[in-house]
Amino acid sequence: MPRCPIFFSPGLRLCAAALLATLLAPLSAAHAQTIPSVHAQTTPAGTRGVSEAAQRSFPDNVQRGVMQVAPLPELTINGKLLRTTPGFRLLDAKNRLVFAHTLQGQTFTVNYVIEPSTRWLHQAWILTPEEIQAKLPSQR
Repeated sequence: MPRCPIFFSPGLRLCAAALLATLLAPLSAAHAQTIPSVHAQTTPAGTRGVSEAAQRSFPDNVQRGVMQVAPLPELTINGKLLRTTPGFRLLDAKNRLVFAHTLQGQTFTVNYVIEPSTRWLHQAWILTPEEIQAKLPSQR
């Protein structure tokens, strides 16, 4: 026989959960209003603001090239076969991480960074047409 049968009552647990949800609902609604939504960022005129891709910044040691995705762990950039580092990251035009194997056989203009000690490809960004027209940080 349990010592505290009141705590094991399913009806009481349901009532306690409903009471707790009722008390916490105003707090969670107020908290949700203070968190800005990433997808709902608009300008005062109601149009979409500057695109995420236009806001990307690249490191000073970035290089530009045409990348063809080959079977990993190798990629071809400007006709040269490069091996990827174990932590290789490929970011699409919207700055989202993508798996390179899903793009196998496709060709992209990219900014990329070579890892200095191994000379392997460490990170690459698939560029938008606007970014392709822009100069590299080292050319500014």
